[in-house]
Amino acid sequence: MAKRNWALTAVAVALLTAGISTTTAWSNPRLNHLTFNGAVALPGVTLPAGTYVFEVIGNAGDIVRVSNKQGRSYFMGFTERIERPLARRAAPVATFGEAPAGTPPPIATWQPIGSSRGHRFIYPGTR
Repeated sequence: MAKRNWALTAVAVALLTAGISTTTAWSNPRLNHLTFNGAVALPGVTLPAGTYVFEVIGNAGDIVRVSNKQGRSYFMGFTERIERPLARRAAPVATFGEAPAGTPPPIATWQPIGSSRGHRFIYPGTR
């Protein structure tokens, strides 16, 4: 068990280091602050109302991390890249999926300000 935790920690550190070193090298936006006035869901986690940092990690552009302003990470996972219409590149956009009554809506996509691409979150059982 300790070996597995060490290996997971090493992978996480490698991913974070790659993201830090490439953040300024990209011309497309890689970080946005989004504020939600109610609870929302991401794969495996529910975020209470508040402001969150959505950030692209790594060179491939498929990994997204979501954390609060203090740096506490709530989600880090692979996403599917999607194209974004030119007319909608001026503001960060989060789209939502359907949810049963009384449960927070899942964030389906995040499209960073100015970017030609967005990110579709991958939920278990949706493929």
